[in-house]
Amino acid sequence: MDTGGQPIGPYVASDGAVWVSNYDGTLERVDPATNAVAARVDLGGMAEATTEAFGRVWSTNQDGTLSGVDPATATRAVGPVTVSRDVDDVAALPDGLWVSTFYAGLVAKVDPQSGAILARVQLPGQGSGLLAAAGSLWASVYNAGQVVRIDPVSGKIVATYDAGVEPRALAFDGTAVWVVDEGSNLVSRIAVG
Repeated sequence: MDTGGQPIGPYVASDGAVWVSNYDGTLERVDPATNAVAARVDLGGMAEATTEAFGRVWSTNQDGTLSGVDPATATRAVGPVTVSRDVDDVAALPDGLWVSTFYAGLVAKVDPQSGAILARVQLPGQGSGLLAAAGSLWASVYNAGQVVRIDPVSGKIVATYDAGVEPRALAFDGTAVWVVDEGSNLVSRIAVG
């Protein structure tokens, strides 16, 4: 199926739709029954990662923003929230959204209602993948070859793990964090204890 853009981040939302971020600056709602684009939301810039939380579908953007879209109306409901250049990924915890920024090397906590930035945590390099798992926030640090574990309450980095070359995406299987190492074409495993 042709989305009409450069798809980068699909996500299956709770309402049964598939939401796709496109580098052409749009977030699209795809009807899985017909494989047709049912709605297109113009976000500008280069839309990137998506997640669903707090009743919204959220999209990060390389223009440095985060936007929340109402899935029922396919209209922007929150934002754009300006964070910093190249907001790479987004993860949700019960008390807010967290985003990673590639060039500024930080993660920021965003209030999902007001869009206010509530906290910032400086990383030891370029922020890329982000994951909420095992009571922590996990961030891949692309140019440092690391993954850091952050206490979301204190905002402190509590552990650092070597993670190959140019780590990106993160996933959790219930016992371990898995890391895609873009530069080494490997997958790393970090046991969570």
